[in-house]
Amino acid sequence: MRPRRDPARGPDPGRGRGQRAARPPGPADRAARHRRGRGGPRRERARAALQRRGSGSLGRRAPEPRRLRPPRAGPDRGRVRGLGPDPAQAQPRGPLRRADGRHGRGRLPDRRGGQVVIGRLWLLYRFEWRKLLARKLPLVAFALVILLALIAPQLGKVVDTAKSLSESSAPTQDRFASGWTALAGSVNTTRIFLTLAVLILAGSAVAEERAQGTLRALMVRPLRRFELLAAKVLTLWSYGAALLIAAVLAAALGAELSQGLYDVVDPDYPDRLVHAFGDMCGYVYLAIGLSLVPLLALTAMGVMISTLFDHPGYATGVAVAAFFVLTAAAELSDAAKWGLYVTYLKQPFVIVEDFANQYSGTSRKIAPARLIEAVAVPLVWAGACFGLTSLVLSRRDVTD
Repeated sequence: MRPRRDPARGPDPGRGRGQRAARPPGPADRAARHRRGRGGPRRERARAALQRRGSGSLGRRAPEPRRLRPPRAGPDRGRVRGLGPDPAQAQPRGPLRRADGRHGRGRLPDRRGGQVVIGRLWLLYRFEWRKLLARKLPLVAFALVILLALIAPQLGKVVDTAKSLSESSAPTQDRFASGWTALAGSVNTTRIFLTLAVLILAGSAVAEERAQGTLRALMVRPLRRFELLAAKVLTLWSYGAALLIAAVLAAALGAELSQGLYDVVDPDYPDRLVHAFGDMCGYVYLAIGLSLVPLLALTAMGVMISTLFDHPGYATGVAVAAFFVLTAAAELSDAAKWGLYVTYLKQPFVIVEDFANQYSGTSRKIAPARLIEAVAVPLVWAGACFGLTSLVLSRRDVTD
């Protein structure tokens, strides 16, 4: 029996005159609505989408082919772009080079291989310099070497005085001592600190990159491994050269302040000129140039040892130990002395000191044959070390 409507509630809002009372939706109504709406079959939804777009039964319309327009002016007017001088001979490799010499889109300008390599080396060289100057050790070593070269003449006087007092004798003064002997002695004193600074930096050049994981990031870039090694060697060699020149300038300033840089004269006959000021300056310049070549061999040896070890501490220790072993071998063996680059590393300013002390036979040490030997032997060492370094790094896995 149908229940009566309560008159107090008013008319039924869900039913009009002649209409049946609204009933709540059932499961069948919800299923039908689901089929008609978003939950319909996949094929029906795809067909409805195609009909709405007006694309037919094949989906999207194919794009219209791009029309090739001939150039507006020039000798190629009326010729389809992408064809050669003869329209019958098509060039499938892309558009021709423009008449004004500019390269087409997506192409690099023609360069020689050497220019590209030099450009990459220059970029790597600047990048290595920025990394080098970001560290504290190069700056501290630079300041220490300059300070030591500046005060070395005064320290020499203090040491001589203390030695004389310990022997209970009056301090004696060398009759041949001059500003040039002080300059050469200061450079020879600071040479060991300069050598250690370069060896420490060179020994950690590649090993530190590998330990920090940055070597792998460098290897994925479009560069060759020998280019990276060459940039590192050139950067460290430039740093060593700058350190050597700064040490010579500081030693010259200290010698000028302590004794003065004048002509070298005979102490027994002061009117007799042995070496003029300009000649001594020339010997100093020659000594700087001859010191740069074994410094390159020293840097190459340090970088070579750095590629053999993964830990920068081990590489630095082995590099320093190898240098001292070579130095001891040069001191103990006369046969191997002239075949080691360490001999030519200390020899130039020893010759300057010999000139200042007026030793006889010093001029034979700068004969052309000796100069060629002083350049050739360190160059052979540098080339051998760099070649071995390139070979080791090219065969070594740097992916980890």
